[in-house]
Amino acid sequence: MTKGFKLFIICLALVGESFGYLYWSTFLHGPMLDLRYRRTERLAAYHENRLHPSPAAQTALDIELSRINNYLHWSMLRDVAILVIVNGMGFYFLWVRTPTKQGC
Repeated sequence: MTKGFKLFIICLALVGESFGYLYWSTFLHGPMLDLRYRRTERLAAYHENRLHPSPAAQTALDIELSRINNYLHWSMLRDVAILVIVNGMGFYFLWVRTPTKQGC
């Protein structure tokens, strides 16, 4: 394979992964409703704050929202680490391990 073709494959893989990651990270209704992580607790705190507004209810909702933000942060870091490892292995086997033709 030529270097140009290898570079094209690598760029295509990176663009595809970027679009895939953006698609997986898109929430139609926001992370408040779309994420499964602590959904019942988060919605209970939200409804309690809407039905019976008080400083305690607002604090409970703020805690749940900070937990979801923390979860999203660590989830993003995990996903990026996995992509870096998989891409590094793919680039190694495509770029370094691919045999090249020597002169005649």
